[in-house]
Amino acid sequence: MRTLSPHILGEPGALTEKQVACLRTASKYIPIDYQAKDAIGLCGIGGQELINYGVFGGILVGLVTAYLWARFYKTRLPSALAFFSGRRFVPLVVTSACLLLGVAMALIYPIFRTVFAEGLGVVMTQSNSAVASAGLFGLVQRLLLPFGLHHIANAVPFFTLGTCTSPSGEIMHGDFSCFFSGQLGTFEPAGYVPGAYMTGMFPIMMGGLPGAALAMYRCAGAKQRKRVGALMLSGAVASFLTGITEPIEFAFAYAAVPLYLIHAFLVSSSMMICAALGIRSGYSFSAGGVDYLLNFTRSAELSSSGATGTLLVLLLAVAYFLIYYVLFTGAIRYFDIPTPGRSSKKKAKKSQ
Repeated sequence: MRTLSPHILGEPGALTEKQVACLRTASKYIPIDYQAKDAIGLCGIGGQELINYGVFGGILVGLVTAYLWARFYKTRLPSALAFFSGRRFVPLVVTSACLLLGVAMALIYPIFRTVFAEGLGVVMTQSNSAVASAGLFGLVQRLLLPFGLHHIANAVPFFTLGTCTSPSGEIMHGDFSCFFSGQLGTFEPAGYVPGAYMTGMFPIMMGGLPGAALAMYRCAGAKQRKRVGALMLSGAVASFLTGITEPIEFAFAYAAVPLYLIHAFLVSSSMMICAALGIRSGYSFSAGGVDYLLNFTRSAELSSSGATGTLLVLLLAVAYFLIYYVLFTGAIRYFDIPTPGRSSKKKAKKSQ
């Protein structure tokens, strides 16, 4: 099987004597789980194209599993098979369903590759369209966050679009993977530089949201200001250092929807500005100060203006701190928007 595996995985056709001799020698060193990768075969035998759905495959399998669980977890089998009833029956059904799903996904992969990898992927990763694409991504991603669905948006640019090669020769995909592991000169398509879909979050999390926190503190009622200040200060520190934004965002995402819409469009603008300036940075956890410092060298390496571009992130953070503070303060007071420690004056009059 080890000797035949390249032939089985490769293109059909008779092998030459040289290829047969090569296989006999190579079979001593090929692990039993050898697989051809990305159409690169062995001994001159072309390999099959690697089918790679990325995270979309995992999402689809998760949806199928959730549906089958809800459908079959109460199934009762005859007494002889009672051990496999109920919850134990679900893995059996899921395994069979995933086999069929794998066959179906293999058949439609050319369509997926054309639409996403060669179509949408090229558009979203080329330098002349990355600005608009990054802005749209930032807007959609933030609008999905209150529903807990923003990770679905992340999956597209982070782990699917764009291609690179790691130092070990592994083919990798997506902004996240290529930023941390991609070698310079291996980024595809032409003009693609990883980081465009992460960089714009740094000015927001390190500057913008702390500015929003200050605005909500200043707009709080005198009696509530001390408690609101403690909440906003801890949230601002968490956002600046670690990129954990929920303490601040969830303070107004549901009770003050207009403020959250302003926030979403400001995130979009930051993504577009950073992409337009050629700044490239990334994060392994979130876009806070810790990740900014840890990835400073890599950011300077990938940014079009080097370390200058990476340092510009700090200036943008200051600018967005002021923008958020001014816009949030004005909107809260002018439109009488209720925020932590501050109730609507109109509602207070009605209750009287």
